[in-house]
Amino acid sequence: MLVTPPRDIALKEPESPPPPGGPFTYATTGDKPNWYIQAWNIPAGKLSAFVERKERSNTVFSSSAPEAGVQIVKLPDGRTSYRLSQDGTVLPCSHQGEPLESNLLAGPNALHARPPEWSSMTLRRDDMLPIAQLVHLVASATVAIRFAPTVLRKGCAVSQAAALISVVLNNRTAHQTLFYQVALSFGCGPQPEARQRLCETLTNHPRASYYFRTNPFGVADVLPLFGQNWLTNDERHTLHLDLLPHLLRLIETGPSAMDHDSSHWTVDGYYNGQHIWGDVTMTSEWDDVGLIATTR
Repeated sequence: MLVTPPRDIALKEPESPPPPGGPFTYATTGDKPNWYIQAWNIPAGKLSAFVERKERSNTVFSSSAPEAGVQIVKLPDGRTSYRLSQDGTVLPCSHQGEPLESNLLAGPNALHARPPEWSSMTLRRDDMLPIAQLVHLVASATVAIRFAPTVLRKGCAVSQAAALISVVLNNRTAHQTLFYQVALSFGCGPQPEARQRLCETLTNHPRASYYFRTNPFGVADVLPLFGQNWLTNDERHTLHLDLLPHLLRLIETGPSAMDHDSSHWTVDGYYNGQHIWGDVTMTSEWDDVGLIATTR
């Protein structure tokens, strides 16, 4: 296993790009958090410090802001699950002329985590094997989603949302980074007719594509290309996705500026969560999250 499950979770300052040494922690659910949650592009104010309460034998931590909310549930057996919520009602349609994407993401603390935080990566960077030496790279999670249009609408040019799982790859030979995201759901909100047609086309005829074609590279993959349907509202889905064949193919056929040699790329990080644009709401619940590599 490349990533240990969440135990306690920290909230990170939303400033992007982060200041030197950041992003900084400002709230935690316990003394030794090994995972974090961070909101990006949260214009109405950052997530609040956690409020703790008991629900039967569970301990629940809640944090909120006008545009986002987090609920973390710690079970007596040591397992921790979390729910992420976003509300586009107070989200501006655009920033500097571009549709504004707002993110709410959870992930394991990196190898360089400083006390009192603990790393959730099980291998040191020097021990990471190139993906060319792997047989499988399986991301697993039990996920439930809820997507809907906002009640009040601003008439944004883009309104959509998705839940996602992502790994971050590092290439020390070419000094390159690759953000690889798998969209698990794809919700089209109220938007102009031409954009709505595009959104419906992407939903009904999904494809993988590079959204950043220079370093750091970014590629968006989609759940239907793993032979599974998009996640649907109010149903729990347990996923086991072998990312490796997709990664190998996408690196081999990537942009010309990319190093296409898979023996130069290693897994350096992981995150999951969701992102929204415009007049939509989105909630995702996450349990039993894991990332397991199998070697030759």
